[in-house]
Amino acid sequence: MSHPLNREGPRLARDRPKSSRLVLTDPNGHTVAAVGTNPHRGVLEVPLLRVEAQALEGTIAAQLVNLVRESAGKSDVNVIRVTDQHCGPTLGQALTDDGFVATDSGWIGITIRRALRTREVAEIVARSASALGLNPPGDDLWPVLPEIPSAEQARAIEHKLRPLRLADAEIPTFIVPIKPKYSSDLFGYPSHLFERPHQLGISMEHVYYRAANGNEQGPARILWYLSGEKFSEVFACSTLIEAVDAQPKTLYRRFRRLGVYSYADVAEAAEPTGMARALHVIDTHQFRRPISGRVLRALYQEHRQSFSVQWPTLLQPPLAADLLMRGYDGDR
Repeated sequence: MSHPLNREGPRLARDRPKSSRLVLTDPNGHTVAAVGTNPHRGVLEVPLLRVEAQALEGTIAAQLVNLVRESAGKSDVNVIRVTDQHCGPTLGQALTDDGFVATDSGWIGITIRRALRTREVAEIVARSASALGLNPPGDDLWPVLPEIPSAEQARAIEHKLRPLRLADAEIPTFIVPIKPKYSSDLFGYPSHLFERPHQLGISMEHVYYRAANGNEQGPARILWYLSGEKFSEVFACSTLIEAVDAQPKTLYRRFRRLGVYSYADVAEAAEPTGMARALHVIDTHQFRRPISGRVLRALYQEHRQSFSVQWPTLLQPPLAADLLMRGYDGDR
């Protein structure tokens, strides 16, 4: 990677106090990617976005774009503009796949850190486009959101505007219990319990194994319920893209790159039937303030659904919408 890239970060930090720079290195300390950001007037400006040509260039590019989106959320802005004219074709493809659009002023992306109804999302998208002087929704740049999106349409919208969740979308939502060890390994929560494997630090997708005795199917959402002696709370939401039932060896070979599980862990999940289920998820968003077990029980009672968190359970749409909005409202 060129020397100008390595000089860009200090200049950004000196000239723009709120700016930040992140450099990713390989185990030998060699720079493989870098990003520089600066929140300015409601827009996260990204003047620096580079990845070195290598075997994992595409994967790292996708992860880097995801980090930019997360940075926008932390800066409490809805609009991202990438202005680096030398980011290259691999990052250009990663930006396109992530929902960004190319404009004369750079690559533009929108991120919404809330659970909203479709009508409210359409209004935010229109305001964001107008603030940038872009064409309003209705053309090829910002298509009109359907009034009642299908499950597949809603999943695509949520991914493009993530970590958004459409509270009124017809997407099945399951609550799934997970033990602290696995939630710490996969999602970094609780962060203080176990040392998280470094390869998952910027991972965009994960796989969780359990017994093959449920009815989860994608596309769907998963609300993760942390269960244990000291824990009882809903702490995150993921998009379930597939649930795969198979023998442990088959699942382990297919999903080994995505998780922290040993073959013994997968085999244990398969007991006593000998078949395990892999829940393949993306776009996981952790709530800043998890929903406590006490509040969860009260909401179940309010929506007249039997309280059950010992195994994956399909939530009634009104209860799912309420939980999503409460979880995301805690982020504000």
